[in-house]
Amino acid sequence: MNKEYKDTMNALRFSEEQKEKMVDRLMNTQQVQDTQTGKRRVKMKPAVAVLAAAAVLTMGAGAVYTGLASDAFANFFRESHTEIIDKIGRPIGVSDSDAGITITVDAILGDQYSLDIVCVLEKEDGTPWKVDAEKIYTKNDRLNYRKKYQSRSLSAGGRFFDDNPKDNKIQFIYETTELEGDYSGVPMGGAELVIEDLKYQNEKTGKEETLAEGKWKLRFNVQYENSSISLLKQPLEIETSAGTAKIGKVSVSPIGFRIDGSYEKLSPAMQQRIAAFDKIDTWSDDNSRIPREPRFIDFQTILHFKDGRTLDLQNFEEASTNLLESYKRRTFVISGTFGNAIYDLSEMESITVGDITLPISVDK
Repeated sequence: MNKEYKDTMNALRFSEEQKEKMVDRLMNTQQVQDTQTGKRRVKMKPAVAVLAAAAVLTMGAGAVYTGLASDAFANFFRESHTEIIDKIGRPIGVSDSDAGITITVDAILGDQYSLDIVCVLEKEDGTPWKVDAEKIYTKNDRLNYRKKYQSRSLSAGGRFFDDNPKDNKIQFIYETTELEGDYSGVPMGGAELVIEDLKYQNEKTGKEETLAEGKWKLRFNVQYENSSISLLKQPLEIETSAGTAKIGKVSVSPIGFRIDGSYEKLSPAMQQRIAAFDKIDTWSDDNSRIPREPRFIDFQTILHFKDGRTLDLQNFEEASTNLLESYKRRTFVISGTFGNAIYDLSEMESITVGDITLPISVDK
């Protein structure tokens, strides 16, 4: 740093590491904002830049995260495509403190139907976490949208990981996939992530232990570039053992996928299974006698890559998949993310649904 920077920093009484980070983050933020908005950059005097950086770090819950989305997700995605993450992700930087722990939403990333939120939990006393992060869980974690929004079904939840067990921080990734409700998918706009009580299972006693009893409310705007592309211009039909299914939507993004469909015509065998199931008393106390509801999803869904790799979108070890089917409405949804992987759309070749293959074409 030059003398003017250093003199101004000394007057603010921050540590040397804080001073360096404040200036670096501020400059990074200006570069990111210039790229995103296309506005002409206004050159700051060094002292003004330092004061602005100090303000960013001391604003608390209303502060704006000054890193890049790829920095926040670097330890989550095993196949890191930083240019994709920074293009479709958004830095956040909203914090809340309770029970001696500060939780910060660093960044968000999503597509039309799925949303990933990465947070950092920091112990205010500076000591390391004594419990393996992967064994920690919450009493409750949920995402509330501030706008009026109805969703009959979604898959949501968070998990912890630790990129440096020696420091006082652990990471938390909250993932949600909309399965029904507003057909347009994840609503953009105000949202609140609520996290309550941190717990873990004591291996020695076998009992649940409370790590921190608190409640953190993190309010921010869900706003990111929808990276999903549709593979269908009009519905198409596939033949399955359950009957004739009409596929109404197939979409894919760097982080996930979605397939929607309904049955226009059921096979005689499926009609018999449904009729038999409807006669069963599903309110019976003897759950062992209640069979599963008739299944419609009995066809393959495979993602093909140009290099010959394939990904079974219904293999739960390969993808974080949600299967939703309603025999009463005769509808089904196959939706989810690629877990902790992210893929370049240009590397994808096609998706096979049943007996048809849909090419993936990316406009350049």
